[in-house]
Amino acid sequence: EILRLERTFRFPQSIANASSRFVLQNPSQLSKTVVSTTAEFPPALGIVSVDKEEAVAPAIRYRLKTLHAQLVDGEVLMPSYRKLTVLVLGRYQHQRDLMPDTRDLGGRLDVQFKTIHGSKGDEADYIVIPGMVSGKWGFPSTIPNDPVLRLVMPSAEDFPRAEERRLFYVAMTRAKRSV
Repeated sequence: EILRLERTFRFPQSIANASSRFVLQNPSQLSKTVVSTTAEFPPALGIVSVDKEEAVAPAIRYRLKTLHAQLVDGEVLMPSYRKLTVLVLGRYQHQRDLMPDTRDLGGRLDVQFKTIHGSKGDEADYIVIPGMVSGKWGFPSTIPNDPVLRLVMPSAEDFPRAEERRLFYVAMTRAKRSV
């Protein structure tokens, strides 16, 4: 028996639509229609493009400063009982080095780094995913699985980068407001 969990209270419909559309490109993925009753906080999806790896950390810092300024100006509503939460979700642990100093952001933001694998079950108001470039240390990663690990893992799927797609789905669906 297949029991589909198709209602979410975590993220808005726009994130449900985008994440589902992406992961369901794999025909082997179990199909479901996720419906949300969570309020929208536009824009729910955003992309920041930089031209070199050294610009990623400053781009994250800029995004956090912009969010802080929007809080101060009232453009973004802050919950009355807590700080606004931000998770920077890296594909790899070494991306923790991209985390900027946030002490000057007036105590309005609670910013943490986690790997995407480590974030399963977590949520935050805002999600930042650095390193969205293909390559050895990118996301999607092109590093092959360890041969010993392959012995205990299920056989590889035919759909290209199926596991990386599911991991990206996990990253997107941690957001309560925006990715």
